[in-house]
Amino acid sequence: MNNITDTILADTNAAFRETWFLMPNWKWIGLAAALFLGFFLLALLSPLLSGLRKALQSRAQSPGFPFFVFDQPIHRPLSWLIVAALWIVAWNALGLPETMESILRVCSQLILAIAIIRLLYMMVEAGGRKLSVYVQKTPNTLDDQLVPFATKSLKILIIVLGVLIMLQNFGVNVTSLLAGLGIGGLAIAFAAQETVANLFGSITIITDRPFQVGDQIKVTDTEGTVEEVGFRSTRIRTAYQSVVSVPNSIMAKEKVDNLGVRPRRRIRHLIGLTYDATPDQIKAFTEKVRYMLSQHRMVYKDDMLVVLNGFGESSLNILVNCFVVAKTFRDENEVQQEILFEIMQIAKEVGVDFAFPTRTLQIPQNQWSPNLALRSTPPPPQA
Repeated sequence: MNNITDTILADTNAAFRETWFLMPNWKWIGLAAALFLGFFLLALLSPLLSGLRKALQSRAQSPGFPFFVFDQPIHRPLSWLIVAALWIVAWNALGLPETMESILRVCSQLILAIAIIRLLYMMVEAGGRKLSVYVQKTPNTLDDQLVPFATKSLKILIIVLGVLIMLQNFGVNVTSLLAGLGIGGLAIAFAAQETVANLFGSITIITDRPFQVGDQIKVTDTEGTVEEVGFRSTRIRTAYQSVVSVPNSIMAKEKVDNLGVRPRRRIRHLIGLTYDATPDQIKAFTEKVRYMLSQHRMVYKDDMLVVLNGFGESSLNILVNCFVVAKTFRDENEVQQEILFEIMQIAKEVGVDFAFPTRTLQIPQNQWSPNLALRSTPPPPQA
């Protein structure tokens, strides 16, 4: 029995050591086992790390940095990172042929580099979300624009540096590559000049601060509330609830009317009364309107003006000018509506009527004009 076992072991050992293709058979078996073990471990680690991540997130403080880190799907790159590291160790231990080991090592290192870049990317995203929560509590809105801009910039930097380092580790001469890119930099600059202009426009907007997120602005033919200042464009929510994206290069060079920084908003109306209103009625009307404005809770008392402004073609014009406290367009229009209703009520109490364009045609009676008379003339005499 022992002889049979020894024979089987000897034959098996000999079969393992034989080279059927490129390398001994035992290395092929080890290679297959390493690949199988890696994918099996990946399928096992992904749900395990996912459950651990959710458990740690539930224990983390809600607005803290760990909470936002564990809120990201970090279990996926972590699983690939562990598997790629084990594969690299396995390729070194197996002593594979140089070409095959080089290919497998490059693939494993590529997976490892991508996993690290993804992890760093998620860390930056978590840090950006943490800072966004923090800056929302501050009265300054500049940091509300800086945090998304800085987060996006850092993400791009991580990807670019990660790719360059990965290429350098794979034997690519990054210096020569950058030099080659510099030769075509002029053509790229011409092709991307609009993008570069928008990028510098976004930097100008953030540093110069002509407006901030949440301000109501008017630029060219667009008016609305600023929602986001991005790399390429500024997004404006209009009164129609549509979103207009204006390139930052235009925002930086065009005249921007920031309606959101007004400390007060003007309400101005020219009210026409009919010409049959007496001076006493006009005086009573203007005094009552002035008193109504002085008692209104949202009207500035120092900048009111209610006067007889002039004689129109078909009306006596009363100028009503005042400033109100209103933070939004809706508030401004609601206050204006209240004031107009009060003016209508005052006009009814005083007994004056609002004028509208009219014309009176007067035809004189019992007056004869030779130009209007019909006269008959005899025919000329016959020759």
